[in-house]
Amino acid sequence: MIETENRGADDERVSMWSVPRRFRAVYFPLFYFLGIIGIGWSVWYEASRLGNEASFHDLASAVVLKAPAILLTAAFVSLVITEGSMVLAEMVGDYLRKRNARIEAAARAKGRAEGLAEGRAEGRAEGASQMSQKWAKWNRKRREAAERGEDFDEPPPDSSPNNGVNNNKSSG
Repeated sequence: MIETENRGADDERVSMWSVPRRFRAVYFPLFYFLGIIGIGWSVWYEASRLGNEASFHDLASAVVLKAPAILLTAAFVSLVITEGSMVLAEMVGDYLRKRNARIEAAARAKGRAEGLAEGRAEGRAEGASQMSQKWAKWNRKRREAAERGEDFDEPPPDSSPNNGVNNNKSSG
């Protein structure tokens, strides 16, 4: 017996048809359709070949003799079409899943980039606001000292673009 531990229930094959369970919904209707077409063609062919003098018995006998070959051919053609189309469908499905994953990854990367840019813009705005507040405070102290007639020796706030990082040597 062939080992089937790696196969799921959808890959299990049954009797002489050897059709995977997941393909049955396609295989059997196709087999019946091809079988009916084949038998109908055989009836038409034998009726035209035997002519008007042939009896129903002669016609039925000729068709019955050809039926096994017709049905085996229908079974084989149905299996080939079903397996081929299912393999193609799986390939297309894999391609679409991979394409959708790439599209989603690109959308996530774009969202991250937009979020990062937005975060940087907010950080710059916050840094500018903080620097403006430092200058306003320094200027207010300078004016108050000037009004009192005192010397004002406090250095202005550091306006180097340090992005909010404290450059003091003692803060390390």
